[in-house]
Amino acid sequence: MDWVFGSRDIPLEELPEDTSLQRLLKPYLRNRGKIELASGKLISSPFCEA
Repeated sequence: MDWVFGSRDIPLEELPEDTSLQRLLKPYLRNRGKIELASGKLISSPFCEA
């Protein structure tokens, strides 16, 4: 959550709604949605020519 809201320690009701992502995530989290961490490696990109 810190990459969207700037901290993990903000109570749900006090989360900012400054960006469209924050405004969409807040109701999702209220409905018991989860934000989890993932990582990976981009081997090739369909957006760039080799």
